[in-house]
Amino acid sequence: LNILPDSNVNQASGWEEECVTTPFGLLCRRLDDEKKSVGARFNATANHYLRFTRDFGLRSTVRFDMTEFGNRDYDDYTLSVASGPRYICNFGECSLQPTFEKRWIAGKQFNSAYGAALDWQKDIDRLILSGSLWMKRNVYDDDLADEALRGNNYGVSLVSRYILSNRSFVQLRTEFEGDK
Repeated sequence: LNILPDSNVNQASGWEEECVTTPFGLLCRRLDDEKKSVGARFNATANHYLRFTRDFGLRSTVRFDMTEFGNRDYDDYTLSVASGPRYICNFGECSLQPTFEKRWIAGKQFNSAYGAALDWQKDIDRLILSGSLWMKRNVYDDDLADEALRGNNYGVSLVSRYILSNRSFVQLRTEFEGDK
């Protein structure tokens, strides 16, 4: 659980209007002024491993992200599910999972994303190294937004986690995401 003080919750650019070029011409809208708020963020991930043999199985993942502010206009919810093969070997483990994601903003369905993720993990005593590569295709529920924004996202993440005790750890996470 995180507390989120935000001096620009509506992500206002400071400009008076923004325009997007679409196949139907230039689409412009007037922009809001910056708004301040305090919110909370919660996320949870559950993994399940079904073992078929000593080295091979099925990994399934469910993730929920929730960001809420006092004004529901900026609430953001994402539900992700994935399931695919998992392989364990001397150098660690890896899995390849087809993925599905659904996102709601301000209580309205916003978009869906379909893709795949390749994950790996290596345990070295109390140090756990892991990483992920992913690609997803975004499809927006609003036809006009879909025409302008439909596309692919690509990403990579690297995580180093050091186990301090059976109840605590220190983690460093680096992530990059781009779109096309």
